[in-house]
Amino acid sequence: MKTFTHFEENIVFRFSRGFWRVIVIFAIGALCAGTIGLIWSLIPPSKQQVVKQEYPKITPVQLSDIESYIRKLEASKTEQVTSGTTAEPSNEPAQAPVSREFSSDPVLKRVYDSLQQLIPPVKYSYQPRGHWDFPYGYYSTYKKWVEDDPGLNHTIINSWSVLKISVKDSGIVNYPEAVKLLRSYLPVVRKFSNSKRVAILYTMLAITSKTPDSTVMLVNNFKKFVSVFDTAKMEPYYDLAGFIYKNPKDSPEFLSMLDSTINHFKPKFRTRALSAMVNNYRNYFNNNILLEKELTKSFVTLIPSIDTAKLINYLDTYYKLGYNSNQERSEQIARIDGDFDNAQFLAQTNYELQKEKKNLAILILLKFLLEK
Repeated sequence: MKTFTHFEENIVFRFSRGFWRVIVIFAIGALCAGTIGLIWSLIPPSKQQVVKQEYPKITPVQLSDIESYIRKLEASKTEQVTSGTTAEPSNEPAQAPVSREFSSDPVLKRVYDSLQQLIPPVKYSYQPRGHWDFPYGYYSTYKKWVEDDPGLNHTIINSWSVLKISVKDSGIVNYPEAVKLLRSYLPVVRKFSNSKRVAILYTMLAITSKTPDSTVMLVNNFKKFVSVFDTAKMEPYYDLAGFIYKNPKDSPEFLSMLDSTINHFKPKFRTRALSAMVNNYRNYFNNNILLEKELTKSFVTLIPSIDTAKLINYLDTYYKLGYNSNQERSEQIARIDGDFDNAQFLAQTNYELQKEKKNLAILILLKFLLEK
């Protein structure tokens, strides 16, 4: 009996105390680990910040480079012919619409009346005009209607159909937006002589954008140049509207370039300068408008040193030489953009991977705690 008591006191009791101590230590350790894991899981993973490398500076063209290039052309008797025509923007109607009132809304009607004061209906047709054609003779029962003029009403409604504020067969369906658009046209139309007002209205309708607000913004930007170019000639406005219509993506930068540089040219050279900017965009700077913008800003600093009679020729030559000398720069910019996009993609991928790892760790921790 004494031996059993000694065994129980010295071995069993001591083992029991040590066993539960180990269990408590493990439990406390698991609780601490769970707390640390929970805190770690709540901290969002850090995302690598990608810094884009600076673009290389533009390689400027010196005035001596232009003069040397022109002398070589003259010496070799090579003529540089720059051709480019810009058709007047037009709207091609489908079939002659039924004559109807433009709008019965009182606010829109007042703005519409203001347009009619500038473009009087007694001189210009607001309704479709045409004639009957008798292909098999005048006495034949077969005849077809041939539209000679779709009329201003139909042209406006047809142009606005892309904005979802007018429907071809129903007319205006969104009066507030129509009022906003018509009001944006009026100050521009008012600055032109009577004979040019229909043409400038059609020109503005041709630059209709995707939304009413973006269209009004374009018209307001267009309006800036009415005081820059001669309103007696429509060519610069056709050139400008044609560029906006064909290049909606690059139009904001082009208009910004034009706004900051065109006043450096004397009024009599501005129309030709605009034509040079548009033509050289087609020739060299399609999808690279920023290079043309930088080159144009660089060129205007040379204008005081250039004979005015040779100004536009020098501008054309400057664009050509500037494009050639900056080819390597354009390739470097493309590589920088590519590397930046790849680095951003890798950073985003690594960020998403870290998030997945943390989510998986949380699930494992919760499973472990629930089992315990």
